[in-house]
Amino acid sequence: FLGRAIAFFGAGIYEELLFRLILLSALVAGFHRIGVTPKVSCVTAVTLSSLIFAAAHYQLDLNLGTWHIATSFGDTFQWTSFMFRYSAGIFFSVVFLFRGFGIAVGSHALYDIFVSFL
Repeated sequence: FLGRAIAFFGAGIYEELLFRLILLSALVAGFHRIGVTPKVSCVTAVTLSSLIFAAAHYQLDLNLGTWHIATSFGDTFQWTSFMFRYSAGIFFSVVFLFRGFGIAVGSHALYDIFVSFL
């Protein structure tokens, strides 16, 4: 029990660090830097980072010219789970923007732990 809880807590920390603190913040700053208004920058950054967050949970099998990129981890793609994860990405992004990194991490980690034991 404790090992699984620690692993899911760590996943919450890692995903919030990567997708909200780094990616979302970089997107907001980048859009703002090219002259996009702060509100549009935030909405666009939340949308893009949430799409990337959702996509990161799936197996990848791409052919890009002569390169073949494939991963063995992640779920098989389904629209329903993708839309749920996209919505979760939006939720955690809003939590991050309005409440901060710590609350977003705690919320994400507790959600992961709760769902893992159902």
